[in-house]
Amino acid sequence: MLLLSQGEREQWQGLSEDVIVGGRPAGVGPEICPELQPAFRYYMGTLLAAKGRPEEARDWFAAGAAHETVPANAQMLNFLERHGGLVVPGITFSDPRPFAHFAQVPQIRDARENFVKCSSRSLPLFPQPFKVMDIGCGNGEMVVALIEHLRDTGKVSDLGEVLLIDPSAEMLRLAQRNVGMAFPGASIRAFNNRLEVVSNQVQSRYDVAISVLAYHHLPFESKLAHLRSLSKWVDHFIIFEPEGNHDTPELFSPDLAFSVYQMYGRGIEFILSQEAPEEVALSCVDMFMMTEAVSLLTKPRGIRTEYHMMRSQWHELFRRGLRTGFDCLGDFNCYSDEYLDIFALHYGRRAVC
Repeated sequence: MLLLSQGEREQWQGLSEDVIVGGRPAGVGPEICPELQPAFRYYMGTLLAAKGRPEEARDWFAAGAAHETVPANAQMLNFLERHGGLVVPGITFSDPRPFAHFAQVPQIRDARENFVKCSSRSLPLFPQPFKVMDIGCGNGEMVVALIEHLRDTGKVSDLGEVLLIDPSAEMLRLAQRNVGMAFPGASIRAFNNRLEVVSNQVQSRYDVAISVLAYHHLPFESKLAHLRSLSKWVDHFIIFEPEGNHDTPELFSPDLAFSVYQMYGRGIEFILSQEAPEEVALSCVDMFMMTEAVSLLTKPRGIRTEYHMMRSQWHELFRRGLRTGFDCLGDFNCYSDEYLDIFALHYGRRAVC
Protein backbone atom coordinates (compact mmCIF):
# COMPACT_ATOMS: atom_id res chain seq x y z
CA MET A 1 0.00 0.00 0.00
CA LEU A 2 1.02 3.60 -0.49
CA LEU A 3 1.92 5.87 2.43
CA LEU A 4 1.97 9.63 2.89
CA SER A 5 5.10 11.53 3.82
CA GLN A 6 5.07 13.88 6.81
CA GLY A 7 4.98 16.84 4.45
CA GLU A 8 2.01 15.41 2.57
CA ARG A 9 0.13 14.78 5.81
CA GLU A 10 0.59 18.41 6.84
CA GLN A 11 -0.37 19.62 3.38
CA TRP A 12 -3.59 17.57 3.33
CA GLN A 13 -4.49 18.72 6.84
CA GLY A 14 -3.98 22.37 5.94
CA LEU A 15 -5.98 22.13 2.74
CA SER A 16 -8.80 20.34 4.54
CA GLU A 17 -9.18 23.28 6.88
CA ASP A 18 -9.48 25.59 3.85
CA VAL A 19 -12.30 23.42 2.53
CA ILE A 20 -14.19 22.88 5.79
CA VAL A 21 -13.95 26.44 7.06
CA GLY A 22 -13.49 28.43 3.88
CA GLY A 23 -15.75 26.44 1.58
CA ARG A 24 -13.10 25.84 -1.07
CA PRO A 25 -14.84 24.31 -4.11
CA ALA A 26 -14.32 20.72 -5.20
CA GLY A 27 -11.05 19.92 -6.91
CA VAL A 28 -7.47 20.76 -6.03
CA GLY A 29 -4.73 22.85 -7.52
CA PRO A 30 -1.19 21.89 -8.45
CA GLU A 31 -0.12 21.66 -4.79
CA ILE A 32 -1.27 17.99 -4.69
CA CYS A 33 0.71 15.67 -6.95
CA PRO A 34 -1.46 14.12 -9.71
CA GLU A 35 -1.11 10.55 -8.42
CA LEU A 36 -2.57 11.52 -5.03
CA GLN A 37 -5.35 13.85 -6.16
CA PRO A 38 -8.08 11.14 -6.30
CA ALA A 39 -7.17 10.00 -2.79
CA PHE A 40 -7.16 13.58 -1.49
CA ARG A 41 -10.57 14.19 -3.02
CA TYR A 42 -11.80 11.03 -1.30
CA TYR A 43 -10.40 12.38 1.98
CA MET A 44 -12.27 15.65 1.52
CA GLY A 45 -15.46 13.91 0.43
CA THR A 46 -15.51 11.58 3.44
CA LEU A 47 -14.69 14.46 5.78
CA LEU A 48 -17.57 16.59 4.46
CA ALA A 49 -19.97 13.64 4.47
CA ALA A 50 -19.05 12.78 8.08
CA LYS A 51 -19.78 16.40 9.04
CA GLY A 52 -23.26 16.26 7.52
CA ARG A 53 -22.51 18.06 4.24
CA PRO A 54 -23.37 15.37 1.67
CA GLU A 55 -23.95 17.69 -1.30
CA GLU A 56 -20.46 19.16 -1.04
CA ALA A 57 -19.11 15.64 -0.44
CA ARG A 58 -20.67 14.44 -3.70
CA ASP A 59 -18.84 17.19 -5.63
CA TRP A 60 -15.50 16.05 -4.23
CA PHE A 61 -16.23 12.37 -4.90
CA ALA A 62 -17.31 13.21 -8.46
CA ALA A 63 -14.06 15.12 -9.04
CA GLY A 64 -12.07 12.18 -7.67
CA ALA A 65 -13.98 9.59 -9.69
CA ALA A 66 -13.00 11.26 -12.95
CA HIS A 67 -9.37 10.17 -12.72
CA GLU A 68 -8.68 7.25 -10.37
CA THR A 69 -7.25 3.76 -10.76
CA VAL A 70 -9.02 2.30 -7.73
CA PRO A 71 -12.71 3.32 -7.92
CA ALA A 72 -13.15 4.39 -4.29
CA ASN A 73 -14.68 7.79 -5.10
CA ALA A 74 -17.16 6.23 -7.52
CA GLN A 75 -18.10 3.70 -4.84
CA MET A 76 -18.75 6.48 -2.34
CA LEU A 77 -20.92 8.36 -4.82
CA ASN A 78 -23.01 5.24 -5.31
CA PHE A 79 -23.24 4.67 -1.57
CA LEU A 80 -24.40 8.25 -0.89
CA GLU A 81 -27.03 7.98 -3.61
CA ARG A 82 -28.43 4.82 -2.03
CA HIS A 83 -28.19 5.86 1.64
CA GLY A 84 -28.28 9.66 1.62
CA GLY A 85 -25.24 10.07 3.83
CA LEU A 86 -22.26 8.42 5.46
CA VAL A 87 -24.28 6.13 7.73
CA VAL A 88 -23.53 2.63 8.99
CA PRO A 89 -25.78 0.35 6.90
CA GLY A 90 -26.01 -2.47 9.44
CA ILE A 91 -24.16 -4.81 11.77
CA THR A 92 -21.34 -6.76 10.17
CA PHE A 93 -21.97 -10.54 10.06
CA SER A 94 -25.54 -10.26 11.36
CA ASP A 95 -26.28 -12.07 8.10
CA PRO A 96 -23.56 -14.56 7.03
CA ARG A 97 -24.41 -14.42 3.30
CA PRO A 98 -22.48 -11.21 2.44
CA PHE A 99 -19.26 -12.63 3.87
CA ALA A 100 -19.84 -15.94 2.10
CA HIS A 101 -19.99 -14.02 -1.19
CA PHE A 102 -16.82 -12.09 -0.29
CA ALA A 103 -14.97 -15.35 0.42
CA GLN A 104 -15.71 -16.56 -3.13
CA VAL A 105 -14.23 -13.50 -4.86
CA PRO A 106 -11.30 -14.99 -6.87
CA GLN A 107 -8.58 -12.82 -5.30
CA ILE A 108 -9.84 -13.55 -1.79
CA ARG A 109 -10.36 -17.25 -2.51
CA ASP A 110 -6.79 -17.52 -3.81
CA ALA A 111 -5.45 -15.63 -0.79
CA ARG A 112 -7.27 -17.99 1.58
CA GLU A 113 -5.84 -21.00 -0.26
CA ASN A 114 -2.35 -19.51 0.01
CA PHE A 115 -2.90 -19.02 3.74
CA VAL A 116 -3.71 -22.71 4.20
CA LYS A 117 -0.73 -23.90 2.14
CA CYS A 118 1.80 -21.55 3.76
CA SER A 119 0.54 -22.25 7.28
CA SER A 120 0.79 -25.97 6.69
CA ARG A 121 4.40 -25.65 5.54
CA SER A 122 5.49 -23.66 8.59
CA LEU A 123 3.71 -25.82 11.17
CA PRO A 124 5.48 -28.87 12.65
CA LEU A 125 4.32 -32.49 12.84
CA PHE A 126 1.64 -33.14 15.48
CA PRO A 127 1.88 -36.80 16.55
CA GLN A 128 -0.68 -36.35 19.34
CA PRO A 129 -4.41 -35.71 18.71
CA PHE A 130 -4.51 -32.23 17.18
CA LYS A 131 -6.26 -29.43 19.06
CA VAL A 132 -6.98 -26.16 17.26
CA MET A 133 -8.66 -22.89 18.25
CA ASP A 134 -10.31 -20.65 15.63
CA ILE A 135 -10.67 -17.04 16.87
CA GLY A 136 -13.41 -15.31 14.90
CA CYS A 137 -14.23 -18.54 13.09
CA GLY A 138 -16.89 -17.16 10.76
CA ASN A 139 -18.51 -20.10 8.97
CA GLY A 140 -15.64 -22.46 9.86
CA GLU A 141 -14.45 -23.05 6.32
CA MET A 142 -10.89 -21.91 6.98
CA VAL A 143 -10.23 -24.14 9.97
CA VAL A 144 -11.72 -27.07 8.04
CA ALA A 145 -9.44 -26.36 5.07
CA LEU A 146 -6.38 -26.10 7.33
CA ILE A 147 -7.09 -29.36 9.17
CA GLU A 148 -7.73 -31.19 5.89
CA HIS A 149 -4.49 -29.87 4.40
CA LEU A 150 -2.52 -30.85 7.51
CA ARG A 151 -3.99 -34.33 7.27
CA ASP A 152 -3.22 -34.58 3.55
CA THR A 153 0.40 -33.59 4.16
CA GLY A 154 0.81 -36.06 7.04
CA LYS A 155 1.29 -33.45 9.77
CA VAL A 156 -1.92 -34.39 11.60
CA SER A 157 -3.42 -37.85 11.98
CA ASP A 158 -5.90 -37.74 14.86
CA LEU A 159 -8.15 -34.75 15.56
CA GLY A 160 -8.51 -33.99 19.24
CA GLU A 161 -10.65 -30.87 19.51
CA VAL A 162 -11.81 -27.82 17.55
CA LEU A 163 -12.64 -24.72 19.60
CA LEU A 164 -14.76 -22.19 17.68
CA ILE A 165 -15.04 -18.58 18.88
CA ASP A 166 -17.27 -15.98 17.23
CA PRO A 167 -19.55 -13.14 18.39
CA SER A 168 -22.11 -13.93 15.68
CA ALA A 169 -24.50 -16.70 16.73
CA GLU A 170 -25.44 -17.37 13.10
CA MET A 171 -21.80 -17.64 11.99
CA LEU A 172 -21.03 -19.93 14.91
CA ARG A 173 -23.97 -22.17 14.04
CA LEU A 174 -22.68 -22.50 10.47
CA ALA A 175 -19.15 -23.19 11.71
CA GLN A 176 -20.32 -25.99 14.01
CA ARG A 177 -22.28 -27.52 11.16
CA ASN A 178 -19.39 -27.27 8.67
CA VAL A 179 -16.79 -28.64 11.09
CA GLY A 180 -19.15 -31.44 12.15
CA MET A 181 -19.85 -32.44 8.55
CA ALA A 182 -16.15 -32.42 7.65
CA PHE A 183 -15.07 -34.36 10.73
CA PRO A 184 -17.92 -36.57 12.01
CA GLY A 185 -17.51 -37.44 15.64
CA ALA A 186 -14.95 -34.67 16.28
CA SER A 187 -15.00 -32.91 19.63
CA ILE A 188 -16.28 -29.39 18.94
CA ARG A 189 -16.52 -26.62 21.53
CA ALA A 190 -18.06 -23.24 20.81
CA PHE A 191 -17.94 -19.84 22.51
CA ASN A 192 -20.51 -17.34 21.25
CA ASN A 193 -18.77 -14.18 22.39
CA ARG A 194 -16.05 -11.69 21.57
CA LEU A 195 -12.38 -12.52 22.11
CA GLU A 196 -12.01 -10.00 24.92
CA VAL A 197 -14.61 -11.97 26.90
CA VAL A 198 -13.40 -15.44 25.96
CA SER A 199 -9.63 -15.08 26.35
CA ASN A 200 -9.73 -15.48 30.14
CA GLN A 201 -12.07 -18.49 29.91
CA VAL A 202 -9.72 -20.78 27.98
CA GLN A 203 -8.37 -23.33 30.43
CA SER A 204 -6.87 -26.09 28.28
CA ARG A 205 -3.92 -26.29 25.91
CA TYR A 206 -4.18 -26.03 22.11
CA ASP A 207 -1.59 -26.78 19.48
CA VAL A 208 -2.62 -23.97 17.15
CA ALA A 209 -4.77 -20.84 17.26
CA ILE A 210 -5.76 -19.22 13.98
CA SER A 211 -7.50 -15.91 13.42
CA VAL A 212 -8.73 -15.11 9.92
CA LEU A 213 -9.81 -11.51 9.27
CA ALA A 214 -10.91 -11.22 12.90
CA TYR A 215 -8.17 -10.09 15.29
CA HIS A 216 -8.18 -6.57 13.83
CA HIS A 217 -11.46 -5.74 15.58
CA LEU A 218 -9.49 -4.89 18.74
CA PRO A 219 -7.17 -1.88 19.22
CA PHE A 220 -3.49 -2.64 19.84
CA GLU A 221 -3.62 -2.45 23.65
CA SER A 222 -6.62 -4.81 23.79
CA LYS A 223 -5.02 -7.24 21.34
CA LEU A 224 -1.91 -7.21 23.54
CA ALA A 225 -3.80 -7.97 26.76
CA HIS A 226 -5.75 -10.85 25.28
CA LEU A 227 -2.76 -12.30 23.44
CA ARG A 228 -0.91 -12.43 26.76
CA SER A 229 -3.85 -14.26 28.34
CA LEU A 230 -4.05 -16.81 25.53
CA SER A 231 -0.34 -17.38 25.00
CA LYS A 232 0.00 -19.73 27.98
CA TRP A 233 -2.56 -22.07 26.39
CA VAL A 234 -1.36 -22.10 22.76
CA ASP A 235 1.86 -23.27 21.07
CA HIS A 236 1.31 -21.63 17.66
CA PHE A 237 -0.53 -18.44 16.61
CA ILE A 238 -1.34 -17.77 12.95
CA ILE A 239 -3.17 -14.68 11.70
CA PHE A 240 -4.52 -13.82 8.24
CA GLU A 241 -5.07 -10.08 7.81
CA PRO A 242 -5.04 -7.23 5.29
CA GLU A 243 -2.41 -4.59 5.89
CA GLY A 244 -4.02 -1.31 6.88
CA ASN A 245 -3.13 1.82 8.83
CA HIS A 246 -6.33 1.90 10.90
CA ASP A 247 -5.23 1.52 14.51
CA THR A 248 -3.17 4.48 15.66
CA PRO A 249 -4.34 7.24 13.22
CA GLU A 250 -7.03 9.42 14.74
CA LEU A 251 -10.43 10.15 13.23
CA PHE A 252 -10.34 12.54 10.24
CA SER A 253 -6.58 12.16 9.82
CA PRO A 254 -5.14 12.00 6.27
CA ASP A 255 -3.38 8.70 7.03
CA LEU A 256 -6.60 6.99 8.08
CA ALA A 257 -8.57 8.18 5.03
CA PHE A 258 -5.72 7.31 2.64
CA SER A 259 -5.54 3.76 3.98
CA VAL A 260 -9.34 3.31 3.82
CA TYR A 261 -9.31 4.68 0.26
CA GLN A 262 -6.87 1.99 -0.83
CA MET A 263 -7.95 -1.07 1.12
CA TYR A 264 -11.73 -0.75 0.90
CA GLY A 265 -11.63 0.75 -2.58
CA ARG A 266 -9.79 -2.31 -3.84
CA GLY A 267 -11.87 -4.76 -1.81
CA ILE A 268 -15.17 -3.34 -3.05
CA GLU A 269 -13.81 -3.34 -6.60
CA PHE A 270 -13.16 -7.09 -6.24
CA ILE A 271 -16.70 -7.69 -4.96
CA LEU A 272 -18.42 -5.72 -7.72
CA SER A 273 -16.34 -7.38 -10.44
CA GLN A 274 -17.47 -10.85 -9.29
CA GLU A 275 -20.45 -12.13 -11.26
CA ALA A 276 -23.44 -12.23 -8.94
CA PRO A 277 -26.99 -10.88 -8.64
CA GLU A 278 -26.88 -7.14 -7.95
CA GLU A 279 -28.66 -7.46 -4.61
CA VAL A 280 -26.09 -10.01 -3.41
CA ALA A 281 -23.12 -7.86 -4.43
CA LEU A 282 -24.60 -4.69 -2.90
CA SER A 283 -25.48 -6.54 0.29
CA CYS A 284 -21.86 -7.68 0.54
CA VAL A 285 -20.64 -4.10 -0.04
CA ASP A 286 -23.04 -2.51 2.45
CA MET A 287 -23.31 -5.12 5.21
CA PHE A 288 -19.63 -5.99 5.23
CA MET A 289 -17.19 -3.57 3.59
CA MET A 290 -19.03 -0.27 3.97
CA THR A 291 -20.18 -1.06 7.49
CA GLU A 292 -16.49 -1.27 8.40
CA ALA A 293 -15.38 1.69 6.27
CA VAL A 294 -18.05 4.03 7.63
CA SER A 295 -17.07 3.09 11.19
CA LEU A 296 -13.46 4.01 10.43
CA LEU A 297 -14.42 7.30 8.78
CA THR A 298 -16.93 8.48 11.39
CA LYS A 299 -15.97 7.00 14.77
CA PRO A 300 -12.99 7.89 17.00
CA ARG A 301 -10.42 5.38 18.16
CA GLY A 302 -11.84 3.28 20.96
CA ILE A 303 -15.35 3.35 19.50
CA ARG A 304 -14.79 2.34 15.88
CA THR A 305 -14.96 -1.36 15.08
CA GLU A 306 -11.82 -1.81 12.94
CA TYR A 307 -8.12 -1.62 13.86
CA HIS A 308 -6.19 -3.14 10.96
CA MET A 309 -2.46 -2.65 11.44
CA MET A 310 0.71 -2.46 9.41
CA ARG A 311 2.68 -5.69 9.28
CA SER A 312 5.42 -4.17 11.45
CA GLN A 313 2.81 -3.43 14.15
CA TRP A 314 1.63 -7.05 14.10
CA HIS A 315 5.22 -8.21 14.62
CA GLU A 316 5.55 -5.83 17.56
CA LEU A 317 2.29 -7.17 19.00
CA PHE A 318 3.50 -10.77 18.88
CA ARG A 319 6.93 -9.93 20.26
CA ARG A 320 5.40 -8.12 23.22
CA GLY A 321 2.39 -10.36 23.75
CA LEU A 322 3.85 -13.85 23.63
CA ARG A 323 5.78 -15.64 26.31
CA THR A 324 9.41 -16.75 26.13
CA GLY A 325 10.06 -19.47 23.56
CA PHE A 326 8.00 -18.09 20.66
CA ASP A 327 9.66 -17.13 17.38
CA CYS A 328 8.40 -15.87 14.04
CA LEU A 329 8.19 -19.06 11.96
CA GLY A 330 6.37 -17.64 8.94
CA ASP A 331 5.70 -14.30 7.25
CA PHE A 332 3.79 -14.84 4.00
CA ASN A 333 2.22 -12.73 1.28
CA CYS A 334 -1.14 -14.26 0.43
CA TYR A 335 -2.23 -11.50 -1.96
CA SER A 336 -0.48 -8.30 -2.99
CA ASP A 337 -0.94 -5.36 -5.34
CA GLU A 338 -0.11 -1.65 -5.09
CA TYR A 339 -3.18 -0.91 -2.95
CA LEU A 340 -3.90 -4.08 -0.98
CA ASP A 341 -1.73 -6.62 0.81
CA ILE A 342 -3.14 -9.66 2.59
CA PHE A 343 -0.60 -11.60 4.61
CA ALA A 344 -0.18 -14.34 7.19
CA LEU A 345 2.09 -14.34 10.23
CA HIS A 346 2.99 -17.44 12.21
CA TYR A 347 4.55 -17.24 15.66
CA GLY A 348 5.20 -20.48 17.47
CA ARG A 349 7.40 -22.74 19.50
CA ARG A 350 9.91 -24.44 17.19
CA ALA A 351 10.40 -28.08 18.15
CA VAL A 352 14.04 -29.18 18.26
CA CYS A 353 14.60 -32.00 15.79
